[in-house]
Amino acid sequence: MILMVLYHYQQYTGLAFSPDGNCVVVANFFSNTLTVLTRAPNTCNFAITATVVGSVANGLSNPSSVAISQNGCVIVTNSGSNTVSVFTLIGVNDICTLAFVGVVPTGGTGPTASQFTSDGNCLIVANFNSNNLSVFQVDPNCVLQTPATLVGTGGLVNPNSIALSPDNRCIAVGNSGANTIAQYSITEANNVCTVTALPTSPLQGANLAIPRSVIYSTDGGCLFAANQGSVTGVNGLSIFRSLNSLIVTVTPSSEQTRFYTIKVNGAVPGNTVIVYDNGNIIGIGIAENDGSFTLTLQLSVGNHNITAAQKSTTCCTGDQSAAVALVVS
Repeated sequence: MILMVLYHYQQYTGLAFSPDGNCVVVANFFSNTLTVLTRAPNTCNFAITATVVGSVANGLSNPSSVAISQNGCVIVTNSGSNTVSVFTLIGVNDICTLAFVGVVPTGGTGPTASQFTSDGNCLIVANFNSNNLSVFQVDPNCVLQTPATLVGTGGLVNPNSIALSPDNRCIAVGNSGANTIAQYSITEANNVCTVTALPTSPLQGANLAIPRSVIYSTDGGCLFAANQGSVTGVNGLSIFRSLNSLIVTVTPSSEQTRFYTIKVNGAVPGNTVIVYDNGNIIGIGIAENDGSFTLTLQLSVGNHNITAAQKSTTCCTGDQSAAVALVVS
């Protein structure tokens, strides 16, 4: 069902919802404007409630993407001026609009995509032409600390999309110029956001062909890439698993006292292994040099489904293993 179609300016290139879902900010590439939409209560009907026209003051120049933080900071990448325009999202009488904060150079060229961490403290911008990332610390008033830290490692070639994992530990960047996905870890300490290329970067294969959009699954275990395709590539969706699933065995160590030994195999040495019973965590440990982890504990009377997953020291959580079902009496 189509509820509405918006024809307002030329070439919409990016949009973002506010955290509450009531406001949408749309970037209009050729007209150098932003369109702000407000949602009618309890519907999917939107109305244009504000238009921001590009000027020397607000820096809008071929705006290519929009990102909105949890506290309402709005970032617009300007591929025509190598800057980001910063706004705050405000509502007056339930009407969405924008207040201008400032214009900040990215330090790179051709910024085309941006993402906030979930707490809004870090901002990552992909610079298409200079093949690097700009990393900013963001204060609660939406002010970006400058200059940005530039990250050029990890195999970046015409980066044009960014995804952050749900746990804020992993960054994936689509490289349209190399048919790969660059991978990074991100940490924050002492008001400094640090982005580091992973040893596995960049990801290749899986029929990657000009990946134009990347996103993690809600559990962080899978990474998806939408491919624009090319003459030699294949249109479609590429899917990567963050880490391999584990193998779990459960053996009784003393049936009279209901003690069982849970053995997990297949982890990367040094990774954190998490053991679950019916979806609840019952043990956490570090994988040994052979990729195993052993846990002995007493189980309650009743039905149990034992699973395990691994989490790497730098990034991402793998899928849970197949369940081992047992009945303790």
